Amino acid sequence: MKKLLCLVLALLMMLSIVPAVAEEDVLPIVDKEITLTAGIVYAAHMGDFTKYEIWDYIREKTGINIELVVYNSAEQVALMMAGAEYPDILFRTDMKAAAFNEAVEFGDFLPLNDLIEQYIPRAAKFFEEYPLVKQLSTEADGNMYFLPYCEVNESSAELRDIWAINKNWLAELNMEKPTNLEEFTAYLRAVKAAAGTGTIPENVIPYHFMAFNNICGDYDLYASFGVFNGLNGTYVDNGVVKHNWTNPLIKQVIQYEQMLYKEGLISPEAFTVDWSGIQAFVNAADCTVGSMSAFSFGQPHWDYLLPLDTGNGEQPYFRKQTLSVLKSFIIPKNCKDPVAAAKLVNFMLSDEMAKWCAVGAEGYGYYYDEQGRFTRLTTSMTYVEETKRGPANFSIGLRSGDFVKMLNRSSAEDPTNRIYQFYNVFVPGGYIAPDTLITFPSIPAAFYPEMSDEDEAVMNQGWSDAVTFAKAKISEWIVNGGDVEAEWDAYVAQFESYGTNDYIAYRQAAYENFTK
Repeated sequence: MKKLLCLVLALLMMLSIVPAVAEEDVLPIVDKEITLTAGIVYAAHMGDFTKYEIWDYIREKTGINIELVVYNSAEQVALMMAGAEYPDILFRTDMKAAAFNEAVEFGDFLPLNDLIEQYIPRAAKFFEEYPLVKQLSTEADGNMYFLPYCEVNESSAELRDIWAINKNWLAELNMEKPTNLEEFTAYLRAVKAAAGTGTIPENVIPYHFMAFNNICGDYDLYASFGVFNGLNGTYVDNGVVKHNWTNPLIKQVIQYEQMLYKEGLISPEAFTVDWSGIQAFVNAADCTVGSMSAFSFGQPHWDYLLPLDTGNGEQPYFRKQTLSVLKSFIIPKNCKDPVAAAKLVNFMLSDEMAKWCAVGAEGYGYYYDEQGRFTRLTTSMTYVEETKRGPANFSIGLRSGDFVKMLNRSSAEDPTNRIYQFYNVFVPGGYIAPDTLITFPSIPAAFYPEMSDEDEAVMNQGWSDAVTFAKAKISEWIVNGGDVEAEWDAYVAQFESYGTNDYIAYRQAAYENFTK
């Protein structure tokens, strides 16, 4: 199923035409060993990249010695870009978009189109299968100046957070899992009433969230009212760019949360809690929350909750994530051997190397069970012995849907895992949004209409100010009460006074340019 990448029907016709080039690597790649310097940004959770044995293995197989240049801060990356002091190749550096665009304009990076066609057949095949990924990696001049890291993971990309409920407390209260808003409200009231009894603590929070946050927020409640994507930026509905800050449906959510707040079923902390604070609730073994949302839940007391029937007749859909790509492989114009660099990429995209890069070396990050099935040994690269790690999403990676399913096979067979729930509950239940309803994609800057830096800054600041105003007003309505219906028109007028319609029109034009 490739619905994630079917942005619009027209994109399906934009398949790359590539020659029939064999994927097999001719090793070694070079007759005489060469050294290619390779830039990569430091990441604390990845440890010391220079200690990874994968680079020694690559040298033994290919004859290419990769000499890493590790940038320990964004400032070091910025200095490298400003001075055009590039290594032979660049893995992921998290360079700023403006710096990348300037480097392309100055001709600092080589276009990769011909190199892909001639020397990187594995990438060509991937782009043929997933044309949108190629489009997201292509500039307005038709050239690709980087190869991306992209993982086609439907259970992640088409499902942002999952909503959960404390199943132990449901059992203690002799209640069934809620399926509609009335039942959910009854559960929250029962949890509050039972505070200090059984396993329900005195300081219980019946429903908790991090207000206005895309992760661990209340946007799955919004979804139940038919508000796709919550209040998280912009999205595309049948080709039209929209936002929800002035969507009349959010009035119903605000009014419901007014009632919850008044009854003490949500805490004032929802509007002040920070990231570490909300994560503590997600991961706590001694639970103090009756229901919340997160990307995944590791504690056994949580059970997944489907969107609720609110009785308003709207179709609820889970939120999607924004499809984006990381700039994970660039060949600067000063590279001593671009062809060898391209062949190196093709080798790193081979099945053997892709597994090592993704989860670590065989025997350390994964093994094959008695049936010969790929099985992960850990859930995170951080648990793999440092020297046996792979660079994960800090180097080239084009992971197809089938490859990702293989990586996550054991999780997909576990009924408590979100991957299992995605394929066996959420998709069959019709809760995954159609291809025509998506979060706004990460469109390359060149597709946006021309605008002076000053005008763009003013427009973006206007949107930011409007969102700040809206957050404050919605919080005020929930916490202090107020007549949402009576004040709605004034709220909408104030929001639009910041120039938000121009902001949406700007993104609409970019989307149309991108999907031509």
